[in-house]
Amino acid sequence: MADAGIAAGEGFPDVIRDGRRITRTEEGWHLTGVVRCLRPLTVLSFRHEDGLHEACWFTGPDGELRATGFEQLPRQDQAELQESATALFVLLARDILISVYPSPPEDAWQLAALSPALRLKLLYHWLSTFPAPEIRTGLPAEGFRQPRPSQAEQVVSPERLRVLLAAPHGVAENEPLVVLSPFSDTLVSGAEVLDDGEMRLWRFADRRAGSVFFLGAVLPQYSPGSRFTLFYSPLASTVFLFRTGNDEPFEPDPDLVRIGQSVPGRLCIATAASPSLCNQPVPADKAVSGLAGMSLIGQVSRLKPDTAASGPLTDDLNLPAVFAGRQT
Repeated sequence: MADAGIAAGEGFPDVIRDGRRITRTEEGWHLTGVVRCLRPLTVLSFRHEDGLHEACWFTGPDGELRATGFEQLPRQDQAELQESATALFVLLARDILISVYPSPPEDAWQLAALSPALRLKLLYHWLSTFPAPEIRTGLPAEGFRQPRPSQAEQVVSPERLRVLLAAPHGVAENEPLVVLSPFSDTLVSGAEVLDDGEMRLWRFADRRAGSVFFLGAVLPQYSPGSRFTLFYSPLASTVFLFRTGNDEPFEPDPDLVRIGQSVPGRLCIATAASPSLCNQPVPADKAVSGLAGMSLIGQVSRLKPDTAASGPLTDDLNLPAVFAGRQT
């Protein structure tokens, strides 16, 4: 893409090389994004009309072209670019994984305009610094304990987890997924945030308990004849895997472990590409009276909560704690 540049027009920044302003692109190349949030550089993303090729240019504060590829940047510029991106990734991850009332920062929306290859490069570098979540299989006889900063830990009984397990399977297209929160006597409605061919994941925000959790299904394409349910607690950095219809612990194969451990990373990747995942409205919740109400939840996927819950709760967790799980 030698001498490719930017067509003159509103919103297109000046790009200067060797003292001359570049005013045109090579045939077939189009500017797809201008990202100014990765200070001190501006990143220009290009895509070829064949849909197979992409490129990035990097300019300084004065518009001078610094490089036409990330690897061509000086080490210091690469480090500063990564530092700026990491600060935004941390905020997006906090929103998708922890915040009951997420609010992505304005700059984070620009990340979606990066070329996918560069966005993934920056993300993988950041995600590689965090350990994978702990993987557990089957229904724990002792239940499940979720830590919370500055508050008493939340305890989930085996009965609550058992009710939760059947929810991700057999859900009709475009139907909301509504479940009984394992952390309170509350029906919560989920928003689908991931469907990547290996798993489907729904995000649930329990406003009464101040907790976010994820429920999903490992898709049949991964293992024909075997279906798995997945429950992820970011606060505990733990992923539970269950055989559908079977509560017993089992020895997962390496591919299934890989899928389970990749859950937080996949969620962060999806959110960086589409920050609107964080902005899906938190539906109203509906209180259910004690465990006696749990028998009503077996076919709950078409229920629609209709009662407002309590007000906002403070998110006072440092993000690295979310990733402080143990790799098995």
